[in-house]
Amino acid sequence: MWSDEVENEVVARATGDTSTLIALPDLAAYLDRDGLPLVELSEPPEGGRELVLALHERGEPVRALVHGDRPASRHDVSVVEGDLDHPSSLGPALEGVRSVFLLPGYRDMPGVLAMARDAGVEHVVQLSGVSAGSGDRGNAVTAYMIRSEEAVYGSGLSWTVLRPVAFMSNALRWLPKLAEGDVLRLPFASVRTASVDPADVAAVAAECLVGRGHEGQVYFPTGPESLTPADQVRTLARVGS
Repeated sequence: MWSDEVENEVVARATGDTSTLIALPDLAAYLDRDGLPLVELSEPPEGGRELVLALHERGEPVRALVHGDRPASRHDVSVVEGDLDHPSSLGPALEGVRSVFLLPGYRDMPGVLAMARDAGVEHVVQLSGVSAGSGDRGNAVTAYMIRSEEAVYGSGLSWTVLRPVAFMSNALRWLPKLAEGDVLRLPFASVRTASVDPADVAAVAAECLVGRGHEGQVYFPTGPESLTPADQVRTLARVGS
């Protein structure tokens, strides 16, 4: 589903005088009580930007949390620093947060969740993947998803888990080779998957953060059609030409 690199991301939501948090691989944005408007500071493909937009459309204000070089605040969006691989750095960012959206794969998932719980967070929406249900710890990606889900289940927080099959945006990485007329060598050539637009996953996540009745649920967001890699390549060739 994802590239080999672990994408560290967390999103949180504001309700009344409380807040919510979004963290991207090198940028996080979290919802503050100051009525701050949205700004796009990063372009990750896995839905973080789309989730910021979805929450913003619901009237949620936004602040940004960065790891690494700190860009200047702009468009009235404040920027704060924190490292999601080092939970002890997250205290100020989690202050006042009620619900959190979290990608899998942090070095210390139990530690991140403990910091959230101790800060008063009530609900976590954990992005995972459909392979986590297989229990196959021999696959490195599946294993970190399983560990992430286990940390959420044992965190003492209310939770919702999202298990999409694959992101449509992953296929965009094939465009350079298509432009060169090169051969694409892809695994599982005959396997069909209902790849989903990250914006659709973000819409589900936003509802789970804002809505009610999603506690203790595991959801499987999918796209509208099951496609083989060859089907996806044909579509890319058509729309990219």
